[in-house]
Formats: sequence, C-alpha cells, structure tokens
Amino acid sequence: MAKKGSAVFFVTGKGGAGKSTVAALLARGAVAGGLKAELVRVRDLDPRENLSALLLRTLRFRFLSDRLMDSSTFNAVAAAAPGLADLATLSAIVDAARPRSDAPDVMVVDAPASGHCVALLKAPARVLDLVGRGPVATIAREALALITDVERCRAVVVTIPEDLSVAEAVQLTDQLRGLGVEPGPGIVNGVLPEFAGTAQSDWLLKSGACADSSRYLAIRRRQLAYSDAFERKTGTAIHIPFVGNGAGRGAVPSDEQATRILTALMEGSL
Repeated sequence: MAKKGSAVFFVTGKGGAGKSTVAALLARGAVAGGLKAELVRVRDLDPRENLSALLLRTLRFRFLSDRLMDSSTFNAVAAAAPGLADLATLSAIVDAARPRSDAPDVMVVDAPASGHCVALLKAPARVLDLVGRGPVATIAREALALITDVERCRAVVVTIPEDLSVAEAVQLTDQLRGLGVEPGPGIVNGVLPEFAGTAQSDWLLKSGACADSSRYLAIRRRQLAYSDAFERKTGTAIHIPFVGNGAGRGAVPSDEQATRILTALMEGSL
C-alpha cells in the first residue's frame, strides 16, 4: 500500500460515541495484522504550524511565509477565509500519506466530531470555489483527490446504539457521501454482548424470572433495533461490544478482533 500512499481512514461520529477509542483500536489492529500504521489525532495538530506549512508550499520561501505568519492582518484574514484553516490541517494529513519508502500502510485519522469533520473534508471544495488556480488551488485539488479516492480513503462513522446518536450518524453518512467521501462500514460501539440464545432470551423476558436479566435483554434488543435502523439506512455495520470495566463505555477487543474489524473496513478496493 505504501507504494501508492497510505490507506487513510477518517474516524468520526457524534461526541461521546467513542470515535477516539475506535481510531486507536483500528491502528492497533493494523499493527497486529503486520501492517505499518500511524494514528493521527487532529486535535493534536497545531493549526498555526499547519498554516505555516501551507504558506511555505505556496510561497516557496520561508522568510516570506514567516513574514506573513507574523502579520496580525494576515492572520485575521486567514482565520476569516472560508475553509483555509481546515485546508491547512487536511493538507498536513495529505502530505503525511504521500507515497514514500517509510509511509505507513494505514493512516488512521482521529477526526473531529460530526459537523466539524464535515467542515474539514469540505474545505478543498470551499477553497476551490474561491480560488480556481494557483498554488493554493493545487493543494486543494490534491486534498480533494485523496479524500474522494475510493481506493485509498474511507470515512468511518462511529455511533452508539441510541436514538440521537444513530440519527446523527445517518445524517453524517449522507453528508459525507454528498462530499464524495465514501463511508466504509459503520461502527456501532457499546453493544451489550449476547449471553443467552433467542429461545432462552424469550423465556427470560416472558417469565420475568430475573429482573436484572430481563432489563439487560430489553436494553440489548433495543440497541439491536437502533443498530438495524442504522444499517438499513447506511449499509453494513460492525458491532463493538460494551465492556463494563468501571471506566464507562469502552471497546477493548483483542488484537485479533481488532485486526478483523480493520480487515472488514479494508475489504473491497482498499
């Protein structure tokens, strides 16, 4: 994969759905599967450094880019320019995923939550609407080419099996497709594991023999109904189990399970 550049996964979803946990899980699954992986957390990228790098690529001379970065007027204009700051961030990711001898096979991007991720991925088109030619337009086209390349890039939408989260995930999936960014299978995080077969579950629910078991089964069935609704409207979904470890909702599958999840996301052209 590294010969043609890294396969890139933008992991996003409603805040609190566990997207950062899932992003780390995918990176771990890649390493466990024998692939070279890199986890990029967008929140850790310095916006000023990203903008400075964008200017340097545009102007070619560091003294000019440094001069502009020191200008309060330029910084005010840059902050107000539609999509420019997001393009600078996206450009840093595109640069890291370029074909090179030490490029990772898989780059997992812990992207911002739903609306902010849409803004990030919409940035190239917004900039191209304003600037049709020149170095900045070239950078925008490079970014757009990557995020719309179904052979290299997927968005991974993470949700929890609850009403509002699923509704937002469905809307987010539609928005990403509208941008030309192909979502892979969605991730339903925090699904209660199955502990009884269908017949046993039906008996427990009807008999009321154990209140705690009945409550557990009722919640699980409601979760599966929300997951089914998400899958019907978006496509295939992968379940990650709820782990009650005292630290709240979390996903800690084994390395083998993590690799299977990544493999499922990479099936097809990736």
